[in-house]
Amino acid sequence: MISVLFLNTFLTRIFSTILNLILALVIARVIGASGKGESIFIVTIITCTLYFANLFGNHVLVYTLAKNNFSTVYTISFFWSFFIVSIQYVFISLFYTFDVEYILHLCLLTFIQSLINLFQITLLAKQKVKTYNFLTLTQVFLNLLFLLVLIYGFERASISSYIIALYLSSFVTLSVSMYSSYEYLKNYKFNIDITEIKAMIYSGFQYQLFDFLQFIMLRFSVFLLFRFEGKASLGIYSIGLSILEAFWIFSRSSATISYVKIANQDNEKYSSLLTLELLKASLIFTAVMITIFYVMPDQVYMFIFGKQYQLLKTYMRWQLPGTFVFNIFILLSAYFSGKGMVYINLIAALVGAFFAILFGYLLILKYEMSGTAFTSTLAYTSGSIILFIFFHKMNNFRPSDYFIKKLDFILLKKEIKLLFQKKSI
Repeated sequence: MISVLFLNTFLTRIFSTILNLILALVIARVIGASGKGESIFIVTIITCTLYFANLFGNHVLVYTLAKNNFSTVYTISFFWSFFIVSIQYVFISLFYTFDVEYILHLCLLTFIQSLINLFQITLLAKQKVKTYNFLTLTQVFLNLLFLLVLIYGFERASISSYIIALYLSSFVTLSVSMYSSYEYLKNYKFNIDITEIKAMIYSGFQYQLFDFLQFIMLRFSVFLLFRFEGKASLGIYSIGLSILEAFWIFSRSSATISYVKIANQDNEKYSSLLTLELLKASLIFTAVMITIFYVMPDQVYMFIFGKQYQLLKTYMRWQLPGTFVFNIFILLSAYFSGKGMVYINLIAALVGAFFAILFGYLLILKYEMSGTAFTSTLAYTSGSIILFIFFHKMNNFRPSDYFIKKLDFILLKKEIKLLFQKKSI
């Protein structure tokens, strides 16, 4: 019997990806490449800061809240988020030439999102997965809806409309999240337990560090391209990035499912074979999507996004190999996380982040968007190779095991049916 929760999560990812692509399309067509570049920079700054604001990490928060230790979690999370946002304000003021009002918007949006994350994690800890998924999808949908209303209803085709839409969608999501979490918040009392804080930091540091290093591997080039080439170049590149990252929908959904499965059983052979089968399927899916992207005439991208995106495929072709290979990173990092071997993921993410920083400075300044795309390929590939080496040494697969066979499709179909059974949760 198919698990409603797994299906709900999978569909949430699909619809969220589609809505984000539509949002990118609207910004690109109406506000232009510069507006698209500015919007992706806003989201990147907010996301980056949230990694520090969520110091204790989603994994440990779920565990701590599940044990009903609400008081310390909420108290320390609130004050820590406020502190990090203050640091964010100082950092942006020193390194970027933005208006004070613009910086305040960034900081306030970051703080609101940190609170949304906290309340949504409360729901996740209490196994309110459907509500959690609903709120995740609702925020993206409202962001798109409010932006369309502002652009076409109030004729405000500017980046300020995107910021207002972010505010409106965030406030609505925050309100609904607080309401949905009220059952667990009503008994909250101000309290700080030093022992609990130490345990939370110790337990969550590795996971959060891995997430941050992975973020650097995926997004450091955004900061460099914005700094060296400006908003228009970043806007064009970010459209290509949105398209290519959508190709990971199958591998990311598979990784979520396999992580749960691997973490809840001790059969090493089954875990490795499951991971290998899902990896093969993800590589096939991504290969098909990349082929479609590459054979599509340039005129199609011009028609959809505008004349500024005429050379989109020319720039992004350098990132196609990395997009394909990164499926390995996604699936194998879920495998090692499920086995509790986070240190291996940390090593791989650190190598990928190192390549992103090193070659980012070497290539982006000289080759602009093409250099940015190739830097991403180098970062994705280096991190994926590290994980693959560990995976291969642990499981001693033969070279022929990595080739796609007819039997793989039979086994994959069987495993997917098993994964979606309720008893596997």
